[in-house]
Amino acid sequence: GAQQGPPTRARFWIAALVLVAVTAVFALAMVFLSSPRDTPEHAPVVRRFVIPLPEGGAFRSTDPPNLAISPDGRRIVFDAVVDGTRRLYVRELDSLHVEALRGADGAEKLFFSPDGSRVGFVAGNQLKHVGFDGGSPITVGDFQSGGGLWWGEDGVIVANEGWDPGIVQVPASGGAPRPVTEPTEGDGYHWWPQVLPGGERVLFTEWRTSLADIGVSVFDRGTGEIHRLLPRASFARLLPGGRLFYAEGGRLMVVRVDPENLQPQGAAVPVLDDLQQQPDNGAATYAISANGTLVYRPGGLWNVRRQVVWVDRLGETTPVDMPPAAIEDVAVSPGGERLALAVFDQGLVGLHVHELATGTTAQVTFGSFDSFPVWSPDGLELAFTSSRLGPWDVFRAPVDRSREPEAVLARPDDQVALGWSPDGRTILYKDDYAALEQIELGEGTISSGPETSTPGSASFSPDGRWIAYSTVESGVQQLRLARLGVTGSRLLAGGGSDLSAWSDDGEELFFTRGRSMNVVALRRDGDDLVPGRPRVLFERNFLLVEFGGWDYDSRRDRFVMIEPGTGEMKEDSFVVVSDWFAEVDRLLAARD
Repeated sequence: GAQQGPPTRARFWIAALVLVAVTAVFALAMVFLSSPRDTPEHAPVVRRFVIPLPEGGAFRSTDPPNLAISPDGRRIVFDAVVDGTRRLYVRELDSLHVEALRGADGAEKLFFSPDGSRVGFVAGNQLKHVGFDGGSPITVGDFQSGGGLWWGEDGVIVANEGWDPGIVQVPASGGAPRPVTEPTEGDGYHWWPQVLPGGERVLFTEWRTSLADIGVSVFDRGTGEIHRLLPRASFARLLPGGRLFYAEGGRLMVVRVDPENLQPQGAAVPVLDDLQQQPDNGAATYAISANGTLVYRPGGLWNVRRQVVWVDRLGETTPVDMPPAAIEDVAVSPGGERLALAVFDQGLVGLHVHELATGTTAQVTFGSFDSFPVWSPDGLELAFTSSRLGPWDVFRAPVDRSREPEAVLARPDDQVALGWSPDGRTILYKDDYAALEQIELGEGTISSGPETSTPGSASFSPDGRWIAYSTVESGVQQLRLARLGVTGSRLLAGGGSDLSAWSDDGEELFFTRGRSMNVVALRRDGDDLVPGRPRVLFERNFLLVEFGGWDYDSRRDRFVMIEPGTGEMKEDSFVVVSDWFAEVDRLLAARD
């Protein structure tokens, strides 16, 4: 017959149990959906960790910003000198290992393609980019050493090529650069560009004479107009959500802006109090992915206090009797009685002279960025590199301030003072980062120095007949010796050798290689100088800057060097912060 259903009482309890189960599931779902994990108090955990460079690797404090992160935050690339060769390295954040990227020796000034599949760089005065799949680099074209580069969504790279006033653009597929911005006489220099979404606007830093005279501006391609957004700010980057980051006074700041008109929506907030920021151009060593992963290097001259020390051949140190300061460079006078110092203070760098006998220090130059001091052979003047007419020109000034500093050489491109000949007639300088040249004082006659396409530091021999200079060949920094007026040069030391100084008798040449101080003996053979085998004197964690940072006192057979300040991060690692936007947004909300 027909089947019967459950009795009425049983049906009632079944329905009640189903109702209880449905209610419980609904309640659990509501608890899950409204759980504290979505509240500000339980936002994603912000994690900080340090990534070291490969064994023996080092940054240098005056290198350009040498960190970049892919838009999706998966990859970090950086350049560093390892075993004397500057290479490009990649760290996948889901990996424990750092790998060298093939085909990118000598790489610097790094930037990603919009999809993160390729990284661009400059090497050997050429603009290139390479993928992460092991393929060969693609050469875009010749490119002068400069600052910031950005790869737009339209496949065009914008950059400040060299340090000349305007921004240029070039297709990533290859071609010749053409102007984007063309400042007129008296306008600032345009550096560190970022193409904003849509491609019609370019964010950049406008620099005139120093960090005291700097600001972030935006260029509108459609109207050709430039609008100043933030005074005293530099190296700005706009990230999703209208978060506009920028460097100011050694800090990383953020302000919320309307993405359409870039107008601030509230006050700016400091998010890093100790950011590495370059005093000569405002560049800051940080990069942020679109999803909020931050990579940066802490430390900088705004807060650091460094000590000048004497160092003997065994590496033993004795402090110089002077207070610590944000010291960038030091040079010993020819007689050994004085030190010339480049000291950073509130966005400017001034030259100071310290009297060793009395322990007194007097400032010699003011109101500009003046650095890399070079003593005249009589010890009465300093040649130096100055921004007072725009970057960078060679100036000279008497140490007793009996007259104002005067320009030795002022050109549209950059010059850096390197050496003063022993007869006092000639100053050696680097011209536009591509050649060594000399200028005859008084006459103004210019002649070529040793032939090189990528010169670094250089110094005259005591008899004025030879020049020791560093250069980069195939990505390797090396030290070479050339006789003035004679074609060709001789290798003195390879493997990252840089920054040389002579003994007074010309029989020894001291140079740095990484963290080591080295010496090579020079034997006279008629009109020739024959170098011996280089040897290490000592290794120390001393400050190295691009054209100096130390000197040799031949009268007392000792070195003068700069010790990093307390808490100053070594040049062998950097910091990563994941899920950082959660912290940034909390700080912005607290300010509002």
